[in-house]
Amino acid sequence: MVRTGILTTVSAVLLTSLLSAQEQPRKKDTASRWVFADARTATQLVTLAPPDGFSASHARDLTWAVCPGPVTAVSLASDGPLSGTYRYNATESVPLGSHCLLIDSPSHEATFYWHRGSDPSPVKRACVMGFPQAAEALTGRKVDSCYLIGGFGTGVVELIEYTHESPEDGLAALLVDNWRTPTGDPQYWIVKFPAGEKGWNRDGKFHPEQFQHLFTLIDDGPNDPSTNVRFVGVEWDRPEGAELILYRPVGNELKAVIVDYEPVDAQAVARR
Repeated sequence: MVRTGILTTVSAVLLTSLLSAQEQPRKKDTASRWVFADARTATQLVTLAPPDGFSASHARDLTWAVCPGPVTAVSLASDGPLSGTYRYNATESVPLGSHCLLIDSPSHEATFYWHRGSDPSPVKRACVMGFPQAAEALTGRKVDSCYLIGGFGTGVVELIEYTHESPEDGLAALLVDNWRTPTGDPQYWIVKFPAGEKGWNRDGKFHPEQFQHLFTLIDDGPNDPSTNVRFVGVEWDRPEGAELILYRPVGNELKAVIVDYEPVDAQAVARR
């Protein structure tokens, strides 16, 4: 009888704890509140594709822009010409036509930034030391070619094309390394592009020149040997428009947390 009473009490406590946990609001991913923007002039940014629930108050919370060059403070100017878009004024000049990531002040204060210069770096066919081995270890496939798209900040960003016997067997991948580990050994993250998915042309060829590294965001504390990559921004240019992707390292993978797309027609209309 005593044992039954104890079990009943324990069960009640566990049930109460479970219900209490369910009632607590879930912590929202900070990155889900960020949004990409397009530099329409040297000091004016316009949001590309705001997510659902992108309200005016949310828009006012975005006070910094991470661009392919400067990191600059921004302020909300007014609603844009298209429903759901917003215009921002930047305190510093940014490269015209470039894409930036708008973030809130707490994120800015908690993040140490690495970014490339204002001029896009051309894709270089080169296998940086360690990348072919990491690429093979992460997929079990032999590497054919490597393309350096970013040697900035915390490490290197490369595109890898694997050997294949047929177009249907094609595989490419984006790899990012982080050399700021306690052991001093680089850590690698990967996102895969199988044949038929983005990056591949109808002729079965992969096109690394369509990708550009925008910026890498790492944890605060650049002198901390355990500092890790937090996010990697990549621009994928196609004839019909540009896709902006913010990846987050999860395990050994790069997971897309923000994907914005701007068709060429929309760019032309907005800049009239």
